[in-house]
Amino acid sequence: MWLAAVWGFRMSELRLAKISDFDMEKRVWTVPPENHKNGRKTKRALKRPILEEMVPLITELATFSDDGIHLYTAERTRTVAVGFFWGAWPRRINLWLEKHGEVPIAHWTLHDLRTTLRTNIARFTPPHVCEIMLGHNLPLIWRTYDQYDYLKEQTEAYQAWWEELQRIGKRYLPPG
Repeated sequence: MWLAAVWGFRMSELRLAKISDFDMEKRVWTVPPENHKNGRKTKRALKRPILEEMVPLITELATFSDDGIHLYTAERTRTVAVGFFWGAWPRRINLWLEKHGEVPIAHWTLHDLRTTLRTNIARFTPPHVCEIMLGHNLPLIWRTYDQYDYLKEQTEAYQAWWEELQRIGKRYLPPG
Protein backbone atom coordinates (compact mmCIF):
# COMPACT_ATOMS: atom_id res chain seq x y z
CA MET A 1 0.00 0.00 0.00
CA TRP A 2 2.78 2.41 0.90
CA LEU A 3 4.49 1.90 -2.46
CA ALA A 4 1.16 2.49 -4.24
CA ALA A 5 0.70 5.73 -2.31
CA VAL A 6 4.22 6.89 -3.16
CA TRP A 7 4.52 5.80 -6.80
CA GLY A 8 0.87 6.07 -7.84
CA PHE A 9 1.26 3.08 -10.14
CA ARG A 10 -1.56 1.12 -11.66
CA MET A 11 -2.06 -1.90 -9.44
CA SER A 12 -1.50 -4.25 -12.39
CA GLU A 13 2.04 -2.85 -12.75
CA LEU A 14 2.96 -4.15 -9.31
CA ARG A 15 0.93 -7.33 -9.72
CA LEU A 16 2.89 -8.23 -12.86
CA ALA A 17 6.29 -6.98 -11.64
CA LYS A 18 9.22 -9.37 -11.53
CA ILE A 19 11.89 -9.06 -8.88
CA SER A 20 14.37 -8.54 -11.72
CA ASP A 21 12.47 -5.40 -12.82
CA PHE A 22 13.87 -3.66 -9.73
CA ASP A 23 17.51 -2.64 -10.18
CA MET A 24 18.56 -1.86 -6.63
CA GLU A 25 22.05 -0.74 -7.68
CA LYS A 26 20.84 1.85 -10.18
CA ARG A 27 17.71 2.47 -8.07
CA VAL A 28 15.29 2.09 -11.00
CA TRP A 29 12.08 0.09 -11.41
CA THR A 30 11.59 -0.73 -15.08
CA VAL A 31 8.00 -1.57 -15.98
CA PRO A 32 8.19 -3.51 -19.27
CA PRO A 33 5.85 -2.33 -22.07
CA GLU A 34 3.69 -5.44 -21.73
CA ASN A 35 3.06 -4.63 -18.05
CA HIS A 36 1.64 -1.13 -18.39
CA LYS A 37 -1.39 0.30 -20.12
CA ASN A 38 0.34 2.57 -22.64
CA GLY A 39 3.23 0.20 -23.32
CA ARG A 40 1.14 -1.90 -25.66
CA LYS A 41 0.91 1.10 -27.96
CA THR A 42 4.26 2.84 -27.37
CA LYS A 43 6.39 -0.32 -26.94
CA ARG A 44 8.38 1.66 -24.35
CA ALA A 45 9.12 0.70 -20.76
CA LEU A 46 8.32 2.98 -17.85
CA LYS A 47 11.21 3.92 -15.61
CA ARG A 48 10.56 4.90 -12.01
CA PRO A 49 13.28 5.87 -9.55
CA ILE A 50 13.60 3.83 -6.37
CA LEU A 51 14.19 6.09 -3.39
CA GLU A 52 16.66 4.92 -0.78
CA GLU A 53 13.78 4.73 1.70
CA MET A 54 11.89 2.33 -0.59
CA VAL A 55 14.65 -0.28 -0.74
CA PRO A 56 13.70 -2.04 2.53
CA LEU A 57 10.02 -2.13 1.50
CA ILE A 58 10.78 -3.65 -1.91
CA THR A 59 13.30 -6.07 -0.43
CA GLU A 60 10.80 -7.23 2.17
CA LEU A 61 8.01 -7.55 -0.38
CA ALA A 62 10.26 -9.74 -2.54
CA THR A 63 10.68 -12.16 0.38
CA PHE A 64 6.96 -12.93 0.12
CA SER A 65 7.27 -14.11 -3.47
CA ASP A 66 6.16 -17.69 -3.68
CA ASP A 67 7.60 -18.31 -7.13
CA GLY A 68 10.89 -16.41 -6.65
CA ILE A 69 10.27 -14.53 -9.91
CA HIS A 70 7.38 -12.15 -9.38
CA LEU A 71 7.54 -9.48 -6.72
CA TYR A 72 4.11 -10.41 -5.48
CA THR A 73 2.34 -13.76 -5.85
CA ALA A 74 -0.92 -15.18 -4.59
CA GLU A 75 -0.25 -17.16 -1.43
CA ARG A 76 -2.28 -20.28 -2.10
CA THR A 77 -1.70 -20.69 -5.83
CA ARG A 78 1.89 -19.43 -6.03
CA THR A 79 0.91 -17.53 -9.17
CA VAL A 80 0.62 -13.86 -10.02
CA ALA A 81 -2.27 -12.43 -8.02
CA VAL A 82 -5.42 -11.82 -10.04
CA GLY A 83 -6.55 -8.27 -10.66
CA PHE A 84 -9.58 -8.29 -8.37
CA PHE A 85 -7.32 -9.11 -5.39
CA TRP A 86 -6.75 -5.40 -4.82
CA GLY A 87 -10.46 -4.59 -4.67
CA ALA A 88 -10.75 -5.75 -1.05
CA TRP A 89 -8.07 -3.38 0.27
CA PRO A 90 -10.23 -0.24 0.63
CA ARG A 91 -12.69 -2.20 2.78
CA ARG A 92 -9.83 -3.58 4.90
CA ILE A 93 -8.35 -0.12 5.35
CA ASN A 94 -11.73 1.30 6.34
CA LEU A 95 -12.13 -1.46 8.92
CA TRP A 96 -8.70 -0.57 10.32
CA LEU A 97 -9.63 3.12 10.44
CA GLU A 98 -12.87 2.37 12.28
CA LYS A 99 -11.03 0.09 14.72
CA HIS A 100 -8.63 2.94 15.51
CA GLY A 101 -11.33 5.57 16.00
CA GLU A 102 -10.95 7.21 12.61
CA VAL A 103 -13.62 8.02 10.04
CA PRO A 104 -13.70 5.55 7.11
CA ILE A 105 -13.14 6.91 3.61
CA ALA A 106 -16.34 6.84 1.59
CA HIS A 107 -16.42 5.45 -1.94
CA TRP A 108 -12.78 4.97 -2.83
CA THR A 109 -10.57 2.53 -4.70
CA LEU A 110 -6.82 2.01 -4.81
CA HIS A 111 -6.83 3.74 -8.18
CA ASP A 112 -7.71 6.93 -6.27
CA LEU A 113 -4.13 6.90 -4.94
CA ARG A 114 -3.07 7.88 -8.47
CA THR A 115 -5.31 10.94 -8.36
CA THR A 116 -3.97 11.85 -4.93
CA LEU A 117 -0.38 11.54 -6.14
CA ARG A 118 -1.02 13.53 -9.32
CA THR A 119 -2.78 16.33 -7.47
CA ASN A 120 -0.04 16.63 -4.86
CA ILE A 121 3.11 16.25 -6.95
CA ALA A 122 2.00 19.19 -9.07
CA ARG A 123 3.51 21.25 -6.24
CA PHE A 124 6.92 19.68 -6.75
CA THR A 125 7.48 19.24 -10.50
CA PRO A 126 6.25 20.43 -13.93
CA PRO A 127 3.09 18.89 -15.45
CA HIS A 128 4.91 16.81 -18.08
CA VAL A 129 7.01 15.12 -15.37
CA CYS A 130 3.83 14.45 -13.36
CA GLU A 131 2.32 12.73 -16.38
CA ILE A 132 5.46 10.64 -16.96
CA MET A 133 5.40 9.59 -13.30
CA LEU A 134 1.88 8.23 -13.79
CA GLY A 135 2.87 6.41 -16.97
CA HIS A 136 0.77 8.66 -19.16
CA ASN A 137 1.80 9.46 -22.71
CA LEU A 138 3.02 12.91 -23.59
CA PRO A 139 1.45 14.47 -26.71
CA LEU A 140 2.55 12.71 -29.91
CA ILE A 141 5.18 15.17 -31.20
CA TRP A 142 6.59 15.65 -27.70
CA ARG A 143 6.70 11.88 -27.15
CA THR A 144 8.39 11.39 -30.52
CA TYR A 145 11.22 13.86 -30.00
CA ASP A 146 11.69 13.80 -26.24
CA GLN A 147 13.29 10.51 -25.23
CA TYR A 148 14.63 11.73 -21.88
CA ASP A 149 13.50 9.60 -18.91
CA TYR A 150 13.29 12.48 -16.38
CA LEU A 151 14.58 10.16 -13.63
CA LYS A 152 16.32 13.01 -11.80
CA GLU A 153 13.17 15.14 -11.84
CA GLN A 154 11.01 12.17 -10.87
CA THR A 155 13.35 11.37 -7.98
CA GLU A 156 13.11 14.92 -6.65
CA ALA A 157 9.29 14.90 -6.89
CA TYR A 158 8.96 11.43 -5.34
CA GLN A 159 11.32 12.45 -2.53
CA ALA A 160 9.23 15.53 -1.75
CA TRP A 161 6.05 13.43 -1.89
CA TRP A 162 7.62 10.75 0.33
CA GLU A 163 8.45 13.38 2.94
CA GLU A 164 4.89 14.74 2.77
CA LEU A 165 3.47 11.24 3.26
CA GLN A 166 5.82 10.69 6.20
CA ARG A 167 4.54 13.91 7.78
CA ILE A 168 0.92 12.82 7.29
CA GLY A 169 1.63 9.23 8.35
CA LYS A 170 3.14 10.22 11.70
CA ARG A 171 -0.40 10.77 12.86
CA TYR A 172 -1.03 7.02 12.59
CA LEU A 173 2.32 5.66 13.75
CA PRO A 174 2.90 4.64 17.35
CA PRO A 175 5.28 6.93 19.27
CA GLY A 176 8.96 6.02 19.27
